[in-house]
Amino acid sequence: MSVPNWASPAAAAVPAGFTLVEAMLAIVLLCTGLLAAAALGTASLHSWRRAGELSAAVVAAGEIADSLGLFGASGGGTRQYPWGALVWDDPVPLGGRLLQVVIRASAHDTTRAELLRVTTIVPAH
Repeated sequence: MSVPNWASPAAAAVPAGFTLVEAMLAIVLLCTGLLAAAALGTASLHSWRRAGELSAAVVAAGEIADSLGLFGASGGGTRQYPWGALVWDDPVPLGGRLLQVVIRASAHDTTRAELLRVTTIVPAH
């Protein structure tokens, strides 16, 4: 009677599957990749929200600049928005008005109060 192939010593020495170390390493790599993907998704949502705020700032500044240029206003003023503020001053000697757009830094950024401050002169029509 012959000995079955699976019972031979040479067949028992061949590994059949993954070792525990290989399985643990694969799980660690998978978890690292999933955490990186979650962080990327969070960062992209934050950037998307910030881009919407900056777009709103540009539109609001354009509307205020058009109003000041077309109709003027007596004195200066300030208008607060969720993304920051628009500030306009009295007419300047050269004609027109100073308009400042102050965009607040993100609520997560505690090192800066402002992300951007732009000052321009809006010409009078």
